[in-house]
Amino acid sequence: MQKSIVLLLSLLLFSSCLETKATLSSEIDTFPPTDELFIGATMVGPIMQPLFPLIDADIFNKKTNEFSEELTAAQQEHVNSYKKILLDKLQKTYQITTPSDIGIRPEGIQLADGQHDTIIVNSENHPYIYVADGDFRLDQFKKAKNIEKMFATNEELKQQIKDVCEAYDYYHLVVSYSRVSVMSVSAFGAAGNVRLESYLFMYSKYGKLLFTVTGVTKPISTSGKVLEDYTDRFDEYDYLSSLMVQEFKNFVPVSGS
Repeated sequence: MQKSIVLLLSLLLFSSCLETKATLSSEIDTFPPTDELFIGATMVGPIMQPLFPLIDADIFNKKTNEFSEELTAAQQEHVNSYKKILLDKLQKTYQITTPSDIGIRPEGIQLADGQHDTIIVNSENHPYIYVADGDFRLDQFKKAKNIEKMFATNEELKQQIKDVCEAYDYYHLVVSYSRVSVMSVSAFGAAGNVRLESYLFMYSKYGKLLFTVTGVTKPISTSGKVLEDYTDRFDEYDYLSSLMVQEFKNFVPVSGS
């Protein structure tokens, strides 16, 4: 019992030390000046659940799974608003183009259209990625767990992005992906740290990942039994995306500036 209390206090202390922030990691030293951005897809993925420690995570995840329908509804509710928020911030600096702006759909290119706005992943309780209306459906996600690694190394996904850039004659493509995440859990799954995570992935026309902007919010500690402890995290995207866009702008100069 004493050990459980110590671990719970450690979890609370850990969450209190973390802050909302955005960082950029790049495979290139500099990005050439540009006036235009091609925003290919905005997606809201399923909640990220911890795997370890095995018993503790399993206990906590069962509590989260009780809210699977509500969390899926929250994903669907926010995906189009996330797209609008992001575009509004970026278009203050760049000329933005989205797939729905172009008005053509080359053969083999799939767009989200209301009836086909979800991508199914390998998860029993949280199986959907939602794609904003009119955006590309990039469907090589499997379990949608290690998102950063998947966007960097999944060859099928990179080929899809290359095909899109070739079809629309664009030199790069930006993908936005966001999700609520349970970072860690305490002993016996008594509590967990929950935050919003968001990513901006910039690809070359050859499907190579050039850089990633990662944004995370300050986590909150939750028993896992209160729905709002999860759904309220979705509402933190506006401020988080402001930090991410600033990091993006710092790295991607405007032509002539």
